[in-house]
Amino acid sequence: MRPTAALLRRLRRGLRRPSLGALIIFLVIVFAAARGPLRTTLWPGGPDAAPVREPRAEDRIVQIVDGDTVIGAVHGTIRVLSIDTPESGRPLFDEATAALAHLVGGKQVELLFDVETVDRYGRALAHVLVADGDARLLAGEELVRRGLASVFIIPPNMLFAERLKAAQKEAVLNDRGLWALPPPAPEPYYIVGAYKFHRPSCVHAAQIPNPRRQKDRKAILAEGKSPCRNCAP
Repeated sequence: MRPTAALLRRLRRGLRRPSLGALIIFLVIVFAAARGPLRTTLWPGGPDAAPVREPRAEDRIVQIVDGDTVIGAVHGTIRVLSIDTPESGRPLFDEATAALAHLVGGKQVELLFDVETVDRYGRALAHVLVADGDARLLAGEELVRRGLASVFIIPPNMLFAERLKAAQKEAVLNDRGLWALPPPAPEPYYIVGAYKFHRPSCVHAAQIPNPRRQKDRKAILAEGKSPCRNCAP
């Protein structure tokens, strides 16, 4: 039986009009091609690639507050992400503050933001990168490597986590800065979580999912764990 002229016209229209599914796939491919690669590395071969679309900004550092806080001409108070330095009155406070001032004070820097861009105090949260000849230094990593800061990772901000932990391991194993000071009163063991460790009596230790016990404090620090601020292990 031969198809009618009306049926032939409907078949031709069907061939000319792509299905909705095919149209969606085509648009996704076009969008992906226009966007380009999702990630690029600041350091070739490094474990922490910085997403191309990660928010970035430039600023000029006009004041150093302490070893992990600066003031930018544009962004105001900026808390350097994923590190913790001694508070005023504690050993190495002046050294950490001076080191950060030497690295970024009065300089034009690049701010690289992670998932959270502002903390509960209204401070900008960012990694601070500064030119060093043809390279760029991650200021927080430099302080950790010198033993003037400890790793202080708070999810979901995980950018450069592995680099910072590696820098702390280097500082701990070489007894630099903080890790050359007499250790606090020891415990028979410590309670270790994903990012921090605690004294057994610490209230926060009971809140750790899947905790483990470990005796060697230096080995814990070399893993990149942060000492709890509450119990100061």
